[in-house]
Amino acid sequence: SSAKFSINLSGNDNIIMIGAVPVALKDTKTFKLSIGIEGNDNTIKTDGALRGTFFLKENNNTISIGKENSFENDASLKIYAFHGNSTCEIGNNNYINQISIQLYNQNSIMIGSHSMFSTGITMFIGDFHTVLKNSTKETLNSKTTVTIGNHVWVGMNVLLLKSAQIPNNCIVGAGSVVAKKFTKENCVIAGNPAKICKEDIDWDGQSLHKYKEENAYWYKQQNAK
Repeated sequence: SSAKFSINLSGNDNIIMIGAVPVALKDTKTFKLSIGIEGNDNTIKTDGALRGTFFLKENNNTISIGKENSFENDASLKIYAFHGNSTCEIGNNNYINQISIQLYNQNSIMIGSHSMFSTGITMFIGDFHTVLKNSTKETLNSKTTVTIGNHVWVGMNVLLLKSAQIPNNCIVGAGSVVAKKFTKENCVIAGNPAKICKEDIDWDGQSLHKYKEENAYWYKQQNAK
């Protein structure tokens, strides 16, 4: 089979930059994209293999995805930016099973590197509708940037809402709803609403029965210093 692209553009000065891909583009397991853009001055940039669906509406949205990321299937990554001036940045060496990212009202998300994302993960970044203070009718919605650090393991069916922050080396338990900033690294974060359940933890992507210290992420980081 051959690489598959579906690109629908409406607007001016939109940029799609496909960087170096580590294997032949003939492999749809590595490279399969569906892109829709309705607006001006939007940018999609990837430095490596990519599988997913991207839809950018209005103007000045940016999607930037690093190198050596792994995608489980064609539906692994869906990114929707609806209201312009939003940014989605994803680092390097992440494993992504299934994430849906929805960006509203000029909000953004930054995801680091060396993380693992399970299935059924949804990220609502911002509010679609307007929230008002009743007595004055002033708007209460605020701009925000959701951040996920490096070496984070996000479990099945996690929901991340605006203002969420996950520090480095954390685990987010399955089914959790994260709606606030966490700052302490090396923790298990879980529940609805999410809270710190355990501290002083680390994790590794190797299966337990095949775990070897010399192949562990922490070991490589420690010995790289």
